Amino acid sequence: MTDKRKRSLILSSEEKTMLEKISKSRLENRARVERAQYLLSFISGETISSLARIFQTNRPKVQRVIDKAIAYGVTTALDDLPGRGRKSLIGEKDKAWILSLACQKPRVLGYPKATWTMQALAQHIQNHCLEVNAPALKHLSRGTVHKIFSQSNIKPHKVRPSRELTDPECERKMNAVLHLYKEAEIRREAGDDGAYPPDETIKIILDNHSAHTSQKTQAYLKRRGEDGLSWCLPPNMVPGST
Repeated sequence: MTDKRKRSLILSSEEKTMLEKISKSRLENRARVERAQYLLSFISGETISSLARIFQTNRPKVQRVIDKAIAYGVTTALDDLPGRGRKSLIGEKDKAWILSLACQKPRVLGYPKATWTMQALAQHIQNHCLEVNAPALKHLSRGTVHKIFSQSNIKPHKVRPSRELTDPECERKMNAVLHLYKEAEIRREAGDDGAYPPDETIKIILDNHSAHTSQKTQAYLKRRGEDGLSWCLPPNMVPGST
């Protein structure tokens, strides 16, 4: 069964090149990157079971991608089929408000605990979302809150009380971070391959500690000088704190 599927999944050189490009992209949607990696590994000889182990996921998830590639082609396999899933109604402003709440101590908002739990924060958001004109958050689950935090590398439930900080510029910094993510999304949709334009200033979110030390970034700075780089500080981080 597996061998038959492998023989059925034949890629053209153009399709393979496309998958290789997507699998290494820093700007592509994470799901598309993972699916491209599944397909490349599969045609290289990996089985469904080994792929599930390598990517620490389940067999049905990998199987769906492979089956979809065989049935509809690799381009279609990278995305959800029409009608599958549900479009998120949570906008960037909603996310910014959620993240700004995460930057505040629960006690500031009248709660007895020093740090947030996902459930407590989700409940607060549900109770007060209409006050900030965010009705899409009325039935927000703690799982969605966790997903938003994971995408933004924020873990308010793991902050130790002795290290808690209240950043008076939290909202401005969070909006700046979200703006960069949105800019990257727009570039990706426009077909940007992630390369640095010759005369453009690189914008780096400072909590990504490896980005500013990468060989590509250092080579770019050597050519452009310090004017070729600008920092975007996330909440609770000040210059010189890393």
